[in-house]
Amino acid sequence: MNAYLKEIQDIAKIQKYLTTHLARKTFATTIILANGVNIEVLSRLLGHSSIQVTLDSYATVMDDLMLINVRMIREKIGIES
Repeated sequence: MNAYLKEIQDIAKIQKYLTTHLARKTFATTIILANGVNIEVLSRLLGHSSIQVTLDSYATVMDDLMLINVRMIREKIGIES
């Protein structure tokens, strides 16, 4: 699988080294977490042994998403940043 990703990387002239792990993490962050899916659901989808594993792996992403969500709420209710 990674060999196919390497071919795609070369054809598309992508600078970042593509791997299945990167694809999995991208799915988790841009598809699941960014769309508000519960972290427990993500944990089960990824097959983690516990939710703590997921929290440890995605804590930074979740912090970033939290800030984005707080800004959106502030804008909706008219509070200046």
